[in-house]
Amino acid sequence: FVRYTGQHGWLDNSFGTTGSAMLAYADRLERNTQKLLNYSAGWNWILSPRVVNQVTGQWLSWTHDNQYAPCNLPSGDCLIQRLSFPSVSAGPVSGGGFPHWYNFVQKAQIRDDLSIQAGRNSWKLGVDYARLPKNGGLYGPGSPGTIAFFDDPSTIINNTNGRYPQGFQTPGIVRSITRSGEPIGNYDSYHNYTFSGYVQDDFRISSKFTINAGLRYDVYQHMNQADGLWEKNRTYLTLKAIGSPWGVLPKTDRNNWGPRVGFAWDMKGDGQRVLRGSAGRYFLMGIKNAYYTAAIQDKPELYITQTIANSAIGVGALANFIYGVTPLPVKPTGVTDLPRGGNNVGYWYDPKLEDFQTDQYALGYSHVLGSQMVFSFDYSHLEGSKGWRTIDINPLLPNPDNPSGARVRPLAADLNRVYGDPARLGITNILGSWNTSKYDELIWHLEKRFSTRTAIRGDYVLAWARGMGGQSDGSTRRASPYPQVASATGGDIYAPWEYGYTPYDERHRITVSGVLPLPFS
Repeated sequence: FVRYTGQHGWLDNSFGTTGSAMLAYADRLERNTQKLLNYSAGWNWILSPRVVNQVTGQWLSWTHDNQYAPCNLPSGDCLIQRLSFPSVSAGPVSGGGFPHWYNFVQKAQIRDDLSIQAGRNSWKLGVDYARLPKNGGLYGPGSPGTIAFFDDPSTIINNTNGRYPQGFQTPGIVRSITRSGEPIGNYDSYHNYTFSGYVQDDFRISSKFTINAGLRYDVYQHMNQADGLWEKNRTYLTLKAIGSPWGVLPKTDRNNWGPRVGFAWDMKGDGQRVLRGSAGRYFLMGIKNAYYTAAIQDKPELYITQTIANSAIGVGALANFIYGVTPLPVKPTGVTDLPRGGNNVGYWYDPKLEDFQTDQYALGYSHVLGSQMVFSFDYSHLEGSKGWRTIDINPLLPNPDNPSGARVRPLAADLNRVYGDPARLGITNILGSWNTSKYDELIWHLEKRFSTRTAIRGDYVLAWARGMGGQSDGSTRRASPYPQVASATGGDIYAPWEYGYTPYDERHRITVSGVLPLPFS
């Protein structure tokens, strides 16, 4: 077979919220467009009456482009319109500093599966290899930046609290100015690949009993390990220079062996009562959302966001700043290293980073009641381990030499010793395989057929989902928060209060459905 498929769609104002306003100079905040192209071909080959081979190949291209409206100002500087107040924001949405943000993937994949029937054994084995020459994007989080004020516009214009005698022209009323730089963040990774192989046997011991057994192996390499870009990550180089135990290169996880076994027992041999069970180990590929920020920091030029702030009106670095009169801070461009004194946010990996693992167990029973009714019961238990989570190893902590004084960061002394800059790193995020999770599910199913045209079924599901940081999917897509108790090692992530039910924990579900004939049908 040969197949081609494609899809092109878009959504306008996808980032609009109840706290943001539309633009007077444009018909939309942004347009979220997506294009997908897929070419695939396959060949099913009957080698003999007992052997069948299936080979499939595909080429996939996916592009996601957020198109932002230009700010339409003579200066071309959108920041002047990007305003944030305690209860409302105005101007271009976050990302309006660049006309396009891209996410893109290109993938070439080939898969081969071989099926062999040999007596009571039904063998299946195969391999799956995918190459991703293009996997990443261009992303400017927080661009063009934000001009934040202490009070709402009505308070400033009407001077209701007596602190704004000149309204918006009062000096020093800006709380902070965050300025995004150029070039836009590049989080591409190169020469990515995945490889999987498996072997499986369905062994029919008797007409009543069948055993399934198999083994699978997976490798995922998507984080720039192959091109030597890992070694150029600025956070890694900084941690390595100060002798931090975190300043070590991780390795691709190549220990992903997943055994699995199952059985089915037809107790009487007539299909009326069947007991089944299974157990297996599975490994999940980490998604790009978890590590794109670390990928930005391994490119020749860095995407930088800088902040200047006042501690109070007229107090601080913006004490004399007048909105609309004083020139805006210069946009940082062509930055190749972490800016001095910037309290730069760092992103790196735990040297022991591994892929998320789940051990899954299931047991079920079905029973035919009479000739037209079936009852079944299924229980599933999932144990998640090595779930990805980000911790901060450089939080602000009480100074042991002066507990009542200003807080200090654990890395400040070493950064000052090596770089002469204690503020080279601020928050320092480390992505590691620490989270554990559990999921339990009970399903009761009852189905009744009244005639060839009428049937009703009912299901009741009782389930529990819980995990560290309230997460159980093994990724940082819905990022777990930092541990409540901070420390130089990332915080107490194993404290009992760090483990709880997930946002998608659905305890009870009852479903009733059926097929009923209508009159005159």
